[in-house]
Parts: sequence; structure tokens; C-alpha cells
Amino acid sequence: MNDISKHFTVKEVAKRLDVTEDWVRDLIQSKQLKAVKVGRWRIDPEELKKFIQRRTNIK
Repeated sequence: MNDISKHFTVKEVAKRLDVTEDWVRDLIQSKQLKAVKVGRWRIDPEELKKFIQRRTNIK
């Protein structure tokens, strides 16, 4: 696993995607966005990049 300090918080991901924190948590719970729970949810930047690529390839 990468250095956890480089992972994004739910709040940071929500801000980057311009969505609510609840929506990000829903993505995590439904396994659409991979995350690890270390006290709070943390999202690896590479996983966020993969998620965005999958979403932009949907037509």
C-alpha cells in the first residue's frame, strides 16, 4: 500500500469531483470507488484516477 499520508480524504475527493461527501461515501460503500478505512476513509490518488477514467469512458 502507498503512504497513507498521500491518500485523499472523502472531503478532498468531494471537492475535486464537485459532489457531496455523502455521494463519495456512497461510491465507496457500493465498491465503485476503492478506499481504505484508517480511522476515516482514505482514497488512493491512483484509485481516484481509475474511477474518473472509468466514468469518462461511459457513453
